Amino acid sequence: MSIKVNCPECKKAYVAKSEMAGKKVRCASCQKAFTIPAPVAQAADLEALAAAALADEPEAPQEAPEQATFEFTCDYCEEKVKIGTDLAGKQTSCPHCRRIVKVPFLEKNEPKDWRKTKARLPTGARRDLEAAPEGTWGTHLATAVSAQSILDARALDAKRQPLTWMDWSKRGAVAAVGLAVVGVVSLVVIHFVTANKAKLALSRAIQFVDTQGDKQPVVAAEVLRSLGEYSVRADKFDDANHQFEKARLLIDKTRAISANSRDLMLTDLALSQIELGGKGAVSERGAKESWEKTLKSVRQTLQQLQSPEGRLEGVREVTLRLIHKGQAQAVASLGRLFPEEETVILTALGREMLRANQKTEAENLAKLALDSFKEKLAKAQGKPLLPPPALIALWFALGKTDKARELAPPAGPDREPNAITLMGYAEGNAMKDDWQRARDQAAKVRLPEDRLKALIALGAVALDKDPSGENARDIKEALTLAQGELAGRIIPSWLLLRLARLGMRAGLEGQAQEIIPLIQDSSLRGRAQLEMFQNRLASTHGQADDTVLELVDKTAPDYGLAHQIFARHNTRLAGPDYAKVIDGWEPEPLRPLGYVGVALGLQDRTLDKTAEQPR
Repeated sequence: MSIKVNCPECKKAYVAKSEMAGKKVRCASCQKAFTIPAPVAQAADLEALAAAALADEPEAPQEAPEQATFEFTCDYCEEKVKIGTDLAGKQTSCPHCRRIVKVPFLEKNEPKDWRKTKARLPTGARRDLEAAPEGTWGTHLATAVSAQSILDARALDAKRQPLTWMDWSKRGAVAAVGLAVVGVVSLVVIHFVTANKAKLALSRAIQFVDTQGDKQPVVAAEVLRSLGEYSVRADKFDDANHQFEKARLLIDKTRAISANSRDLMLTDLALSQIELGGKGAVSERGAKESWEKTLKSVRQTLQQLQSPEGRLEGVREVTLRLIHKGQAQAVASLGRLFPEEETVILTALGREMLRANQKTEAENLAKLALDSFKEKLAKAQGKPLLPPPALIALWFALGKTDKARELAPPAGPDREPNAITLMGYAEGNAMKDDWQRARDQAAKVRLPEDRLKALIALGAVALDKDPSGENARDIKEALTLAQGELAGRIIPSWLLLRLARLGMRAGLEGQAQEIIPLIQDSSLRGRAQLEMFQNRLASTHGQADDTVLELVDKTAPDYGLAHQIFARHNTRLAGPDYAKVIDGWEPEPLRPLGYVGVALGLQDRTLDKTAEQPR
């Protein structure tokens, strides 16, 4: 007697001998153990009992044949999934990413059976395989009449009526709607694919921060800052603020890099934080409250700047960004962050405000700078203290020559001009477009180190007035001086970085590249190389070759940032599949930066596609 039973878990059907009643067996399909139930009581079959008694041993339950399987690729994680054929066309969970996916239908590769073809004939009907006799009519002629026959019979008018402007308008409207629908559908598909790829890249970057953040704080901080940029552009402002805060904490804990390198990272972070301004407001005060919170975070970041030159450059760059964002009124508060450099920083801020045609604000900052200098002069108690040349120049540019002369009296018969006065007057006259007098005064500066500073100041003014670089005479002279008369001497690294930047702005990339090796500080040299790399990448048509990465030293802190920018550039042009290239990058810490670059590049690509859609 046999027992029919179904597996309690997967409902697989089994047939077992009655002797197996009460025993446990394992399902061949789901591998779950279950007990064979006792058979229903019925009349004894003597012959079956006798046969069972004479049998050597009970037979194992007869299992159904093993279920066939097939493979398909998960739409989300692109991993291979092996699954039973009984789930074809249904939904199931991917064992890799745990998402619900649609299982494709199996393709049947059966040989064609002539008996199953649609011949449209009765069963058993004869098939005409021979050619019809010439001149006879077939059914194909009986069911169709040529257009010419209809015209010959004058069933229709041979002349086609011309389309009116109303007809053309309707057709144009239909075509426009069709194009718009196709565009919208294409945009939705692109957005869906891009979003999935971006999420995968971001998850890999976040995984690195979670697992290696303490061991690689510099890389993790850069990854977090970039993640914050991505979140801002995705309108996830709370996430962005959280990521920026975590990045600042990591930078603050990092002691393995130089002060200049930390200052560069903090400046980049402050510039990224500014992008939060005016966004994500949740109160009635709206954008104003958002800007107050943003500026507070920016000031907290800038307060961690260490070197005097790094503080000046960081505050100056943040000032330029705030002016661009329409927040010029917030600039003055930045000048009070560092009492030691207050005079110099307030002067620099005033100069940037004047460049932005904010003359009233520029004059207020110049007054604050002058008061700050006078306070320091009083504390010096008779010790020589010279004003910043830029402050003299600022008063000149504001048309307040009396203030400039008060700070630095001009040379006379009994008074030789000092370098500070000459440099200040030269820059001030250049800002007033009196170039002949400005260059004459710069030429009188005796020490080549001071003359280099004067030429750099004149070159910056020239580029401010003419960004095309046509008036690059002073920058060329400064580049020549640094490589010639000053060759072999120690030149301040921040000064050479500024000269290299001006050379790139003026289109003198070749000469600027020759200056970069003269920068003593490795972090500042790496930043100059990074900006040269960015210039080269911006002029590249199509995807960039990885040889461009050789512009940045592998030991420079900005080497990883260069890879992120490189990945972003190529992903924007190549699309989601470029993420596969990142998987092979060595060493491993370069990959999370590359993954963030891929996510940002996909964002750029989506924005490009959106801009291309017809409006």
